[in-house]
Amino acid sequence: MRYTCRRRLRLIFFLACILITKTTDAAFEQLDLSARSAGLGGAYVALVTDANAVAWNPAGLTDLATPELSLGYLELYGVVNYNAIFGAIPLKDDQELTEETDLAPEAIGFRLTSSSDPDGVYQELVFGCAAGKQISPSTTAGLGISYLSSQANLGLVQVGTGRGLSVDVGFRHQMFNGQMSLGLAIANLISYVGYQRDEIKEIDKTRYSEVLRPHFRVGGATQIGLLLPMLKYRSILEQTRVAIELANRQLCLGLESEIHSGYLRLGYRLTNGLSRGITAGLGYQFRQFQLDYGLVTGRYGSTTNLFSVTLYFWP
Repeated sequence: MRYTCRRRLRLIFFLACILITKTTDAAFEQLDLSARSAGLGGAYVALVTDANAVAWNPAGLTDLATPELSLGYLELYGVVNYNAIFGAIPLKDDQELTEETDLAPEAIGFRLTSSSDPDGVYQELVFGCAAGKQISPSTTAGLGISYLSSQANLGLVQVGTGRGLSVDVGFRHQMFNGQMSLGLAIANLISYVGYQRDEIKEIDKTRYSEVLRPHFRVGGATQIGLLLPMLKYRSILEQTRVAIELANRQLCLGLESEIHSGYLRLGYRLTNGLSRGITAGLGYQFRQFQLDYGLVTGRYGSTTNLFSVTLYFWP
């Protein structure tokens, strides 16, 4: 009985998402799809320097040392499953930059993410590409463009589709020889999604469009050793970073410590919704592979697990 009610609630919720006509965050949400980001409580805009920068802050692509391919999986509160593929390729090394090529992108990347509920009621697909470049010795900028697609189903019958585009921008500034960084990213700075709803019982077939709500992130990250230079154990403090971020005016805090080839992460999200709570994560790099795990707790006992695998293509 309870399972049947839950299925009905999911069906109603996802159909409502695809059939609404006003600007909303229900479709194409900005979620943590990286286990590292999740373990840090989402305080990642100033730290991201891997392939996940395509979705989080494209300016972080410029710090890539080698091509990367990252795979991620997320089961959100047992209701929606997300799969993610991120890839990035550095184009120029610092030694190769000249006055003639300095304006060219230093790195490019792509993302392919999909989501669906267990009952197949609603699916989303996002394919995006991004580029980042260095615009000054300490500042980088990035631009991303994504193709958005959604589909709602009632049983085996497709009842609605959505197609659109969105544009993201990002900036990253480093200070104190890279020991401190500031980040700014705006997702859905420009967006447009057109929907088509098929006829459903007494509801007529119709077409409409919406603009996705822009998602702002601004934050900073630094080594603890830079903040507290008088403390002992300098080697550990130099490998420990703290981060703070405002994501749409909601505060996120994170800490990451590197121990040999492993990583320990803790975070806290002071959000107003279900996601408010403690986060934690682990990471381990073995040769060309890195495994990451993120645990996100929330209100009412809700938890979410994220897994990521990253492959580094050493030259």
